[in-house]
Amino acid sequence: MANSNAPSPFFQGVKAASIFGLVVAPFAVIFGIVSASMGLSDFQTFGFSVIVLAGASQIASLDLLNDGAPIFIAVLTGAILNLRMLMYSAALAPTVQNLSYRTRLLMAYSLVDQCFVLSQNKFIDEPDWTHAARSQYYFGVAIVILSIWFSFSMIGYYFGALVPEQYDISFALPLSFIALIAPSIRSLPHLMAAMISVIGTLLLSFIPYNLGLLISGIMAIIIAAQIERHLEVRNVK
Repeated sequence: MANSNAPSPFFQGVKAASIFGLVVAPFAVIFGIVSASMGLSDFQTFGFSVIVLAGASQIASLDLLNDGAPIFIAVLTGAILNLRMLMYSAALAPTVQNLSYRTRLLMAYSLVDQCFVLSQNKFIDEPDWTHAARSQYYFGVAIVILSIWFSFSMIGYYFGALVPEQYDISFALPLSFIALIAPSIRSLPHLMAAMISVIGTLLLSFIPYNLGLLISGIMAIIIAAQIERHLEVRNVK
């Protein structure tokens, strides 16, 4: 029997996402600082966040442009980094298929790493939740993450120059992804994908414009998919 005193799915999502605000906020500040240093206006910075809404690709694209990379390389890098959203969408689709088109469209727009990982893990832990409860949890997460991203991006833009150079807040980038990925490694394919990504990125770091990161990511997806397919075939037998 469900606990009537338990917080609603929406507020459970808000609570879960609030913890990640500690690492999302510095991540957003970094984007704002980079945008300001490159001469983007505040309107362009905010518009970039609202339209692209993908921190890793936003920072990677700006970093490449700042290093003098061709525009098509920066755009391609951002696009490839965001290909993971297709996998996120495919994984979440069965849990939201009965929701209205407008609701699913809003979920698609707000789908970022934190929203996916927190929601997917929660849905696994709460298999009896209705589709409505799942959407409430998802939007509880999304509202917190997006609010923090938008607001702290602008804080970084306007006040980033006030941060002393000795305080290197770039630690937030890897910390954010480690905090997200670690709880999601629940099988051998997941573990292999993580290991191949890390090892491949290190070995291919000599390739310009961070293309080694993209290559290692694609390799990790292909190899992990093959491992998962092999395990499924063996289990059937």
